[in-house]
Amino acid sequence: MIQAIALDADPSALAILETFCQQTGIVAIAQTFTHPSEARQYLRYNPVDLVFMEINLPTESGIDFWQSIRQPGTGCSETESSLPMVIFTTASSEYALISYELQAIDYLLKPFSSGRFAQAVQKASNYINGHLQPSHSQSTTYLLVRIDAGLVRVKLTDIAWIEALSNYLKIHLVDQRYLVVRRTMKAMLSALPATDFVRVHRSYIIPIHRVQSVQNKRIRIGEKLIPLSANYEEEFYALVRTDQPSSQNFTPSSHRQLPLQQAYGNARNG
Repeated sequence: MIQAIALDADPSALAILETFCQQTGIVAIAQTFTHPSEARQYLRYNPVDLVFMEINLPTESGIDFWQSIRQPGTGCSETESSLPMVIFTTASSEYALISYELQAIDYLLKPFSSGRFAQAVQKASNYINGHLQPSHSQSTTYLLVRIDAGLVRVKLTDIAWIEALSNYLKIHLVDQRYLVVRRTMKAMLSALPATDFVRVHRSYIIPIHRVQSVQNKRIRIGEKLIPLSANYEEEFYALVRTDQPSSQNFTPSSHRQLPLQQAYGNARNG
């Protein structure tokens, strides 16, 4: 039996969820909540398999709530494997894309039927039993960013480097275009795969497979020289030593100034 909780500001919506769960025979709702703070406190001390989540909530959105739950050190889930699954339930379709970035099992548009609800629950059951890859499994090859009023998918292998600009970030692409997004460096780094992207300065994040050379604490990516800060140097070189380029587009530059492994040795011996 899948153990679940439900979070919705509307008590009647919670009642419908409980009824639909009883009809499936494979999900039991242990508790329902109308406020995010109550659900967050419950998740801190009570492991569950699945959360039914409304997006339009008092005090904070369901998207913000779920992003906070996914952060390490919150006490709600210390490892990715211990995270409960989530099924978003909402009357708005505008968050469907970002739900995939947040690794949702399904996205139910209200009013949904008992049959459609049963399909979503079956996905969760299949995922628990290892018979289904999550619907977002391809999202790790893309970064989802908000541009103006819409969402844009950026292919990770198209990113040359990311630069902080006051309250914004500038995502430089390999074709010399760039995107300006409102997001913190910390939030951006958490959205990128840690095996391929690393922060090297308070103002720069880079894809490790794009690095062509390192010299005098300057990292070359194409014609761009990016400073390597002492605060991030150890993490950068640790990733260099273990890097297996994930992009098939990576080709070592013919004008490489200093091989990475040699640069690492020189930095440590200098």
